[in-house]
Amino acid sequence: MKSVVITGVSTGIGFDLTRKFISHGYKVFGSVRTEKDAEKLKNEFGELYYPILFDVTDSTAIFKAVEKVRTELNQQTLSGLINNAGIAVSGPILHIPEEEIKNQFDINVFGVLNVTKAFVPLLRGDNPGRIINISSVSGKNVFPFLGVYAASKHALEAISDAFRRELALYGIKTIVIEPGSTQSEIWDKVPDLSKYEHTDFYSALGKVFRNIEKSLKDIISVNKVSNIVYQAFTKKKPKTRYIIVHNKLTHWWLPRLLPAKVLDKLFKKMMYN
Repeated sequence: MKSVVITGVSTGIGFDLTRKFISHGYKVFGSVRTEKDAEKLKNEFGELYYPILFDVTDSTAIFKAVEKVRTELNQQTLSGLINNAGIAVSGPILHIPEEEIKNQFDINVFGVLNVTKAFVPLLRGDNPGRIINISSVSGKNVFPFLGVYAASKHALEAISDAFRRELALYGIKTIVIEPGSTQSEIWDKVPDLSKYEHTDFYSALGKVFRNIEKSLKDIISVNKVSNIVYQAFTKKKPKTRYIIVHNKLTHWWLPRLLPAKVLDKLFKKMMYN
């Protein structure tokens, strides 16, 4: 039976990916952090869902999950690993507490490294599995006050390139998915800006996040992301990267093609005028 490990499946993209892969006959080993979520998803998805309990920052729990998956596979090759779990930290870099920055990288960067290194042995075989990393357009285009989140996704982009080139030895493809703002709980919570009220950036923060809220009318559905992930997962010759935005010209190409000084002036006008 075809099988896939997906991290962070209790909500959002991970939840919808679980639904998508199960509908196509895959057995999904989906990571959650609590027994409550495991039981809830098992009741919802049925026998093709196999909960594995771990936090991506807990190496011991990850390796216990690997052994459970290995046993369930019964010497079969794991079809794929989808690194989806992640968080978004926001605020002016000068004032974000160090522990929040470390937590951002522990989950979005070191978590991916921990999980991938642990599961790669199960992806190796005559018909090797694939790795899909859920990144973000922020991995290439940086928005003010999302610098720490963007930095973690920049790192994920580099790690993905390295894995793609190094794991070619085993025939394992590594694919990056880069969505824009997505209908996911990672963006559902409006950040508490009041803790930065004492800083010089408080007024600009309000302007930036009001603009972000306006842009959410063009938010991408998790179903669209899931469809593209599934295509990338099953296509014989997938792309290296999949950019998922509503308008590639304005939301992808222009920010990448315009000179940095031009973008800086645009952001400065939005934030400080």
